[in-house]
Amino acid sequence: MLTARKYRNRASKLVILSIGSRLKDNAFDLPVPCEIGHGSTLIQSAERKVRIHLPPAVSQANFRIAPLARPDFVERIFAARSAHLEAIGHFDRGLAVLASLPEKASRDRREVELQLARGLSLLTTKGFSSTEAVQSYARARDLCEKSGDSKQLFVALWNLWLTTAVRDIDAARPLSNQLLVLTKTGEHSALRLQAHHSAWFTRFIGGEPSAALSHCDEGRHLYNIDQHRSLASLYGGHDPGVCALHTGAFSTWLLGYPDKALASINGAVNLAERLGHPFSLAFALLYQVVLYLFRREPDVALRHAHEAEAFAVEQRLALLLDPNILRGRAFLAQEAVENALASVREVSLRGGNRLGFASPLPPGYRVRGARRCGGLRERRGSTG
Repeated sequence: MLTARKYRNRASKLVILSIGSRLKDNAFDLPVPCEIGHGSTLIQSAERKVRIHLPPAVSQANFRIAPLARPDFVERIFAARSAHLEAIGHFDRGLAVLASLPEKASRDRREVELQLARGLSLLTTKGFSSTEAVQSYARARDLCEKSGDSKQLFVALWNLWLTTAVRDIDAARPLSNQLLVLTKTGEHSALRLQAHHSAWFTRFIGGEPSAALSHCDEGRHLYNIDQHRSLASLYGGHDPGVCALHTGAFSTWLLGYPDKALASINGAVNLAERLGHPFSLAFALLYQVVLYLFRREPDVALRHAHEAEAFAVEQRLALLLDPNILRGRAFLAQEAVENALASVREVSLRGGNRLGFASPLPPGYRVRGARRCGGLRERRGSTG
């Protein structure tokens, strides 16, 4: 299995441009596979890197307007090495330029592209509860409804569903149902897959593991790695195939099939590594830790928790769950009281996980964990 550390070592280096910096040989190196447009020439080297020779439209002199011309181009360049913070800056500058232009259909189309790309980078770096991401997707939705652009409208609606789901799953349910209805009669497998994607998470968080697993199964049936690997760049920043596997793992666990759950979560990690997609891999690694905690294997869980956190920090990703929550539970299972308490205190200082997701860990964990730590202390004191 390719570990997160090996993944990091294998990934190609990307020269990150900032405004006013100089291009090195007017080219970038990107990890493969990748999809770059805008007239660039792709040359794969023996070192399994792709050298991108930038076209004249993205030269040193006019790089400032590249985000306005092709937001997907600059987003893929910066996202290739989790440089979403840099990408957000470029999107903001592009939107500022657009604001000075007269209103017309072509201007609105470009703004929709920028708002959707900006929203994705905000989700990845600031979390699924980012208010700025909500604003970007809401603006894109309004523009799409105005122009009648149904394809981009679906993308905006899906991401609005996601940002709603992390705050209020009941409010998100009608949005998920709407996505299912919109794709019920269509032949576009990617849209149907994403509708099921919304449904399996909504059902799982809503306490319906059987229904969630059914939607996961539908998603796995539709998913094709070659056709759908790019969907993460539009929908929530993570791969639907990976999500179907790790959500399916927890649904399977709750339905009483621990071995199938372990196989499913390991499949999620393997797929994320195969895709070479950092955010999806961070998802899978953290949920793998949770499943090992459920299996009462704290030593394995601790090892994976450290690796997952190091990977997420290096890639500058918003953490799905606070690793201190996971470590605290693992330490508690080992009866390492002081370490468990330190982890619980760290969670309180941080104020919870950055993505705003509902945690798979039981409600009230920190309170019960602290009480159990106190009980262990008393027991040790009476036997000392």
